[in-house]
Amino acid sequence: MEANLSFGINNVFDERPPAVFSAFESNVARQFADLRGRFYYIELSKKF
Repeated sequence: MEANLSFGINNVFDERPPAVFSAFESNVARQFADLRGRFYYIELSKKF
């Protein structure tokens, strides 16, 4: 039996995405940054 635990933080400094004034819905380039800001995650996987 093996278990793995991983965790992390995306956008540690909580920076806003770069502005793109030609964007359709919002003024940010979604392919370069996430609109949620700082994001924490935890993953647990286990093999039997």
